[in-house]
Amino acid sequence: KGKLPFTSYSIDNGLPNNDVRCITEDSYGSIWFGTSSGIAKFSEGNLQALSEKDGLISNSVLCISDDGRGSLWVGTEKGVSVFPIEMPLEDVKQKILNYTVKDGLVNDKVREILADNKGNIWIGTVGGGVSMFNGKIFTSITTVQGLAHNSIRSITKDNNGNIWFGTVGGGVSRYNGSDFMIYTEAQGLSYSRVFSIIEDRKGNIWFGTMGGGVSKFNGEVFLNYTTMHGLANNSVYGIVEDNQGNIWFGTMGGGVSKFNGKTFINYTVKD
Repeated sequence: KGKLPFTSYSIDNGLPNNDVRCITEDSYGSIWFGTSSGIAKFSEGNLQALSEKDGLISNSVLCISDDGRGSLWVGTEKGVSVFPIEMPLEDVKQKILNYTVKDGLVNDKVREILADNKGNIWIGTVGGGVSMFNGKIFTSITTVQGLAHNSIRSITKDNNGNIWFGTVGGGVSRYNGSDFMIYTEAQGLSYSRVFSIIEDRKGNIWFGTMGGGVSKFNGEVFLNYTTMHGLANNSVYGIVEDNQGNIWFGTMGGGVSKFNGKTFINYTVKD
C-alpha cells in the first residue's frame, strides 16, 4: 500500500496545542483546528491562533462549524463563540459573540454544532440535550421532546432534510422536522454509544460507535462491521467519504481504516 505523504504540524509550527480535538474546512478553503488551548486557522501556509485572551469564550474547544452563511461557530466546555469567517483574525476580537446558559443555551458543554438548510443552528451538548438557534432565540430539545439521550456526541443532516443525533448511550435520534425516531440495538444498530455519523453519496447513513464498530443504515436495515470484518478498531471517532467513494474511519488506538465497499485497508503510525 506504500507510505502516505504526510506533513505534520504541531506547536512548533504555530498550533496552540498538540491536543487537537476537531478539524473543519470552511467555505473559503481555510482549515480550522480546535485544541485545548484555543483555535488555529490554517490559510495559505500560515497558522494563526485565537484564544480566550482574544475574546473566545473558552480555550477548551470541542467542535467547530461553518454555518454556510458567513459565520464560524466554536463549541467549547463553557459555551459557544461565533464570529465572521472572512474577517482577518486580528480584527475578529471585536466581533466575537459568546452564548452561554445565561443566553438560553441548554448546557454550556458543547460537543457538536450543525447548521441546517433553513439556517437554524443545532447545538449538541454533553448532558443537556440540544439547543436549536433560529438567529434570535434558543429552543431546548431533550428526552422530553423525544431525543434518545441528553448527551450528544454527533450531529449530521441527510439529503432528505433529516437531522441525525448520535448519543452517548441512547443510540441515534432522527428528526424529520416534526418528530423523533429512535434507533438502538433493538433496531439493529451495533451499539448505542454513537460518536460519528455521515451520509455517503449513495444515501447510506454510517454510524461510528464507541466499542461496537460501525453500522451502515440504508433506510431500512442496518449492516454492521467490526474488527472481525477487518476494521482497525471497534471504537470509531470519525468517518469521512473521499472523492472515490471510499469510507475512511478514524479509530481509537487502531489507526485509520479505509473501506472500498468490500474490504478494509488499515493505516497506522508505521504507514
